[in-house]
Amino acid sequence: MRRQPKQTCSQERVHHILDVAEQLFIELGYEQTSTRAIATRAGVPVGLLYQFFLTKKR
Repeated sequence: MRRQPKQTCSQERVHHILDVAEQLFIELGYEQTSTRAIATRAGVPVGLLYQFFLTKKR
């Protein structure tokens, strides 16, 4: 992670993003899942992902 969320709301948002990413990896596979798809399904701007995560790594 790029940075650790400190506030409860931010922590919950990050957990939600991770849950959504896991669901998409299961549904579509890792290679077929884009950061934009994660952001869209999580209901957050794609830029928010990059506040917490550098990139989708293998």
